[in-house]
Amino acid sequence: MKKINKKTYIFLKFLFTFLLLFIVVMFLIVTVLKHETITYGKVDINVGKYPKLKVSNEESALTNESTIVSLDNNSESVINYKLYFTVDKTSTIDTKYIRLNFNNKTYDLSKINYLEINNKYYYFIQEGTIDAKTSDPFDSYLWIDSSFNGDLNESKIFVDYDTLA
Repeated sequence: MKKINKKTYIFLKFLFTFLLLFIVVMFLIVTVLKHETITYGKVDINVGKYPKLKVSNEESALTNESTIVSLDNNSESVINYKLYFTVDKTSTIDTKYIRLNFNNKTYDLSKINYLEINNKYYYFIQEGTIDAKTSDPFDSYLWIDSSFNGDLNESKIFVDYDTLA
């Protein structure tokens, strides 16, 4: 068996270490590039038509047909979103009477913190992720709490959904 001198041994060890490190780095780069980029952003929101508002309790309101709220991501990347239910300040029904059930969770707007932006109240509903080129539909119910004692025929409410980036 032939003896390898010290310089050759060090060179071969260096070369082997360099090649191994190069392969590991390339594997990591390829793995990271394969995954979709996740960004915070706006998703398209399509809201079906809510039926005429009624004064009722939660049990009765949830027996009605739901309104579909669809979140659509038309981009090429995964998007993280924060969804808000909005009530326009020109609405004449006090928000303490407005009840919302979104994705099987009921919200009493009088017990939720809100943001005031551009003449609207923004109530945080949910945070989530939506894959690229997909649509996520959710069931939604809206009603006026049975403690309301005003004239519903003379009242107006303007609601919508929005995401904040």
